[in-house]
Amino acid sequence: MDLTKNSFINSTFTLASQISGFVRDIFLAAFLGSGTISNIFVIALRLPFSFQQSLSGETFRSAFIPALSAIEGKEVVYKRNQLAINILWISFLLITPLILIAEIFMPWILQFIAPGMADNPKFDLLVLCSRISFPYLSFIVLSSVFAGLLNYRNKFSVTASLPILLNLCLILYVIFSEDLSEDKVIYLCWTLLVGGALQLSLLLFVTDREFWYSSINIRGGLSDIKRFLKLIAPTFFSQTFIQVNALVGIIFASFFEGAVSYIYFADRVYMFPLTLIGISIATVLLPDLSRNIYINDNKSALKIQNKAYKLAIALSFPAALILIMLSHEIIQFIYERGEFSSESTFNTAIVLQLSSLGLPAMCIAKILSPYYFAKELPKTPFKITSYSVIINIALTLILFQFIGYLSIPLSISITAFLTLIMYIREHRREGFFKFSPEIIIHTMKYAGLCIVLSSEIMLIKKIVTFYNLQGLSILMISLIFCFITFFFFLKLFDKELIQDLKSLLNKDPN
Repeated sequence: MDLTKNSFINSTFTLASQISGFVRDIFLAAFLGSGTISNIFVIALRLPFSFQQSLSGETFRSAFIPALSAIEGKEVVYKRNQLAINILWISFLLITPLILIAEIFMPWILQFIAPGMADNPKFDLLVLCSRISFPYLSFIVLSSVFAGLLNYRNKFSVTASLPILLNLCLILYVIFSEDLSEDKVIYLCWTLLVGGALQLSLLLFVTDREFWYSSINIRGGLSDIKRFLKLIAPTFFSQTFIQVNALVGIIFASFFEGAVSYIYFADRVYMFPLTLIGISIATVLLPDLSRNIYINDNKSALKIQNKAYKLAIALSFPAALILIMLSHEIIQFIYERGEFSSESTFNTAIVLQLSSLGLPAMCIAKILSPYYFAKELPKTPFKITSYSVIINIALTLILFQFIGYLSIPLSISITAFLTLIMYIREHRREGFFKFSPEIIIHTMKYAGLCIVLSSEIMLIKKIVTFYNLQGLSILMISLIFCFITFFFFLKLFDKELIQDLKSLLNKDPN
């Protein structure tokens, strides 16, 4: 496997998705602002996406891809497709009653997860919007099966670009909407369902023809289903704990006017590098890590793991520094227009700074976890995640008394480093990934780069401020000089990555 090439392909299409997401958020921020109406849409949006992390995405892939890798013998392609279609129907049968129950009890669910909104005059509007948006979960879960098949075959472009369809739907509604009343948030939620239907339709269209020749056979594929359930159960519970953690954040933030929106918009920026670096590399890493470990080629598996770590460090260190030092300029450039005021920019930028402190640790933890799913040891990530959630909630409770809703992003950053420490300890026990002299030197080189970049940005800010230029000038000039410095740093100190990038340019994407 060419990790750099596949990571680049996945990251390129993910980048397009993230850019479309930023464009969407620019329109939404101007359209909704950061007040109550915006909070209603964010909460309604978060409900199905909270379940997404537990039922699909990384959770699903981490169990589905190793289960596919373990299938062997005659008619292996047919058996893999049969496992997929069996899981598809099981998912449909499980998700339908969950959606019905949530629709019925939505007012009570919202009173629990957003108590600060319970006495708000617009609470009924929140209930209606949440009931409209929640069925989007069905598209998320069903799409995960088809996306998992594509990722197993190292076809990352379609799955990485799926969010573009949803974002385009929301952008087009905002552009052509003439509704300036509160009803605009209702139609936004309906647009969410339209986007979900388009996403699923695209996956159905690009799925290999062989899939449609397979049939449902629960009894015949029972052993493969059991393997999948055994792998996904611990991950499901660990991701559920993470979502409980996120809900705790919403509970606390709901007591502060605009805080839910500040955290949401900052999180959207924070997720940009996390998705492009940590999640993207982990997505590419899992299929081939599973194949190498399944055939007991631990040497090749470790080589891939080390390369993933180096790539994550090379990208996450500079990204975190830029988000921390240019947070105000970034938020101002992306969001400050229409209903999104300078006060909203200031508050959102602080949240982004605190979140970004833990970005490198979060990225590295993401690329250290696939090993355990490839080894079919999902209890280890489950244990680490459980501890992390408990620590994060405890930190939020303690810090909330002193810094209010800012305790939410700060606790996440602190917990990210503690999570990374736990993963490193577990890897050491397994005798797999460790901080060899090569890894330590690589890490220290990029820490040194961050010192250089921080000095560069501070100098640029002083010069630009002296000439009374706008925040956009600081942002653009800083990014240009940071990119130039990063490029020359690679040429001097990371010839391996330069060589990977050169070879990548000579290959056609899949």
